[in-house]
Amino acid sequence: MKKRIIILSIALILTLFLSIKIVISAYFQKETISLGVVSSDIATKKEKKVEIKKEKENIKLFFLGDFMLDRYNRNLAETNGSDWFVKNIQAIFADNDLNILNLEGTITNKPSVSVGTNETQKGHFVFTFSPEKTESFLLENKIGLVSLGNNHSLNFGKDGMVETKNNLRNFGVEYFGDPTEENNFLIKNIKGQKIGFVSFNQFFGPSEEKTIENIKETKKRSEFVIVYTHWGSEYQLKENEKQKKLAHQFIDNGADLIIGSHPHVVQPLEIYRNKAIFYSLGNFVFDQYFSQDVKNRLAVAVSISKEKTEFVLEPLYTQSNGQIVLSDKTKRKELLGRIAENSTISDDTRNAIKLGHFSIENN
Repeated sequence: MKKRIIILSIALILTLFLSIKIVISAYFQKETISLGVVSSDIATKKEKKVEIKKEKENIKLFFLGDFMLDRYNRNLAETNGSDWFVKNIQAIFADNDLNILNLEGTITNKPSVSVGTNETQKGHFVFTFSPEKTESFLLENKIGLVSLGNNHSLNFGKDGMVETKNNLRNFGVEYFGDPTEENNFLIKNIKGQKIGFVSFNQFFGPSEEKTIENIKETKKRSEFVIVYTHWGSEYQLKENEKQKKLAHQFIDNGADLIIGSHPHVVQPLEIYRNKAIFYSLGNFVFDQYFSQDVKNRLAVAVSISKEKTEFVLEPLYTQSNGQIVLSDKTKRKELLGRIAENSTISDDTRNAIKLGHFSIENN
């Protein structure tokens, strides 16, 4: 009897011991799982806290003046190839995010009416460019955007404009400034930033008032607004009062930069409310050789960052054979000196322009 009691007692003690062990193990296992969830949660929160906001990259835009591939230039392109005009300066197009020019004419399969004419003859100022030669030039030189806002874009009527735009789309080149459209602006995403391009054409297209509306609308939807203007008086080395008044109005309503074309010569610049106005870059590819002023041209590199906007001025010169070269030391000094002396700017900026570069701190 006593032996049976002892066996039962031992069995009870063992059962109790095993039960306690199971309870303790379960308790610690539960604690370990709970701690794992908390640790994971904390780690996630820490990861969120250490996320670093990526800084916006600088955007580099390169602006050029009037591009015309008809008349004498058509002959040069047919004889020598479309790269003839810029084969000595192609490096200047390479490192930019976007190269932009004024397309001074149409791109159609219609025959030229200006080849072989002089300025007294009908058709001398009516331009259309070969689609093949134009595509080759634009793509080889990384021209990604063109302005259509000028006095030659409707030389072949609305049909010519439609054909021009279709050709540009087929080339993969963007455009803005169609004078037959009221809302003829473009907002382009460059390196994650929205850059707006608005056209003003003093000859036809949206009015001054409508252009201001377009600037305001573009400003709402982009971070930097550029107005590309076709204005002023041909061959005048200084801007007129109308240009100045309009430029100030455009900036008052949201423009961050103004690039001018049409006069066929380089005009001064102005800094107004901490924004740059280039009244005219002059010609780019154009068959005019009758003076040093029409053979001089200006290209402008614009680097946009959060802190400031930097400008590099590149004087160019067209030789009598139609080829464009970097201006030599003497011509460069003369052109930059004239720009600096005639511009409405501070003395510090004037001195910087003589060296070919200046910057503006962003507001």
